Amino acid sequence: MNYIRNDESEMRRMRSDIDALKGMRRGKINFGVPESFVRDFLPETLAAFQQQYPNITYNIQVSGTPKLLEMLARDELDFALSFNPQPISDIKHIYEMLLPTCVLAHVTHPLASKKSVRLSDCAEYDIALPDSSVSAKVVYDQMFSDSRIEPRTNLTSNSYELLRSMAIQGLSIAIVNSHISHSSSSKTQYRYIPFDDPRVKPQRLTCCIRRGRNLSVTALTLIEFFKKSLFQLENNK
Repeated sequence: MNYIRNDESEMRRMRSDIDALKGMRRGKINFGVPESFVRDFLPETLAAFQQQYPNITYNIQVSGTPKLLEMLARDELDFALSFNPQPISDIKHIYEMLLPTCVLAHVTHPLASKKSVRLSDCAEYDIALPDSSVSAKVVYDQMFSDSRIEPRTNLTSNSYELLRSMAIQGLSIAIVNSHISHSSSSKTQYRYIPFDDPRVKPQRLTCCIRRGRNLSVTALTLIEFFKKSLFQLENNK
């Protein structure tokens, strides 16, 4: 996981507001995340945040990046985490990170014993892929096209968790971002195998807000907390 860019002026303003937060005890935050954050990272991070700010409430929307950006533009969300977002003039990306792209496979799968894979290694195996409602589909389609590979798709879905579950159960492999969690996956029955292939690009993770919107101190505090949690994951890699 590689840190790419941080809007320093925005983050300085956030830290100034957060320094004034010492007495904060209540507030509500509306934000959105892709489904890939739901299983591990989001519960872990909110549990830690809640220990410091126990009376904060949340309205969390789980959807694909295009839908989340639409909601941001309509001021239905304070902020959103997004994957591979397309440029939109009204949306400002506060920071960005790159997450390695991996193959997720059951431990008994032939690819699970490899230290790394190329896209051509996946060609002979059944694979579960996202449908057009998931932003990663455009990225994956381009990868396969550039490699002149026709994937053996045995399932498409708008649910990242379903794709992940199919791979974990050994029914297929799936292309996913690296594990986003503070807990280890080393003792599980599945493996994340990183790609070593120039045609496979990392996943671009961003935190975004509507340009010109003044966020509450409560929302800014959670954004800063998410950022620090992601940086911690990066440093533990």
